[in-house]
Parts: sequence; structure tokens; C-alpha cells
Amino acid sequence: MGFKITGNAGVDAEVDGTTFRSVRTTNRPVDYGALGSYGLSVVTGTLAAALAANALVFAARWGDATRLAAIHSLRWRFIPLTPFTAATLTDHTSFDALIGRTYSATHTGGTALTLTGNSFKRRASMGSTLFTDLRIATTAALGGGTITLDPHPFAQSIRKGNRVNPAAATEEVIMPNTDGGNWSPDVVNGECPIILAQNEGIVLRNRTVWPAAGTGIVLVEMNWSELTAY
Repeated sequence: MGFKITGNAGVDAEVDGTTFRSVRTTNRPVDYGALGSYGLSVVTGTLAAALAANALVFAARWGDATRLAAIHSLRWRFIPLTPFTAATLTDHTSFDALIGRTYSATHTGGTALTLTGNSFKRRASMGSTLFTDLRIATTAALGGGTITLDPHPFAQSIRKGNRVNPAAATEEVIMPNTDGGNWSPDVVNGECPIILAQNEGIVLRNRTVWPAAGTGIVLVEMNWSELTAY
């Protein structure tokens, strides 16, 4: 017995072909309603040598009491500008991305990104972002902030900043000149975006203290939607 699938505008769904007759569908972004979808791409200043372990280079604080932020992706790239002088085997240019809870005070330092107007919007008619603070480091780590980080990262990168000069007549492993991470949930196979509620957020931090002399910059890109429910 046949049946109809009718949309809220009174239009019936169609099928394709003559054999399988699959229902026609179109992939759409998440329904953001009266809020919006957003994306940012920012770069630190030249981070100075001897950057401390667990130094924050990016922070995103969500303080809205009634709406939610659904994080669709987080990507970062580290590019060294000055070689590190200590050729150690530590992963001193690797980074961890963590979710923070009880995020009751904004971090300080760096550059606070502009949240008003059309900043980050995917469409001009969307509302301005409701993020309380989005912040990127300049030449030093971010400071301040009251936040309880989850015990383990939800994404991380791993790479050492230097390579030891190879011995004569031996093979050399060529290290990549960038270090980065790329996180996005596989929603089709059941993975959930990160959903931030009031006083939650995301930070990106350096894992291990940098050796002397080495410097570099970090590119951070994040995409999200702001929703009344999820």
C-alpha cells in the first residue's frame, strides 16, 4: 500500500528512478532558527621562545543562560618561524584542545575578537554571535580566566619541533614543517557535536614547554551554530 510524506507547506515528497524509488532528500545545515551559524579563522602573533607547558593560545567562552553553541569543527596549524635550539625528542610543538566547565571568568591578554555586527556570520540576516568571549594569543599565552578543564583532550596533535641531524650515509626522516589538528564529528555515523551550555567553553593549549629560541604562529579555525535546543 502506498503512502504520502507531506511537508509542512503541503508539498508531497518525491521519489527517484523506476527500480529502487528512493525518496529525494537534500542535505541542509542544522536549523538555527532565529540565531545563526558562524565561522572564524584567526592567527596568533609570533609566540615567544620558552612558551610554558599548558599555555593557552585560544579560548572561547559561552556564557548565555538559555541558548546553546554546537561546535561543528575545530582546526589548528602551528608553523615554526625560528628553529628551536634544543633538538630534543619531546613533542614540544604539539597542542591539546579541551572543553572547560564552570567557565565563570573570561581569560585575559591576547586579542579579544569582535563579537558584534556581522563578525563570523555565514549570512548577514543571522543574529550576532552570543559567545561571551573569543580570544587569540599574541606573543604570549593568555592569562586569567576561571575554568575547570576536562581531564582529557577531545582532540590533540603530536609532533616534535626539531630533528636531530642524521649521521653520514644514513637515512633521514623528514619532519613536516607544520603541526596541526583537525576535529569534526562524524554526525552521519552517530557522533555528536560539542554542545556548550552556560559557562562552558573550549581552549587550545601548548602541551610541553618550548626549548629556547624557537618561535612560531598558530592558525585557529572554528565553525559553530547557535541554537535554542539540541
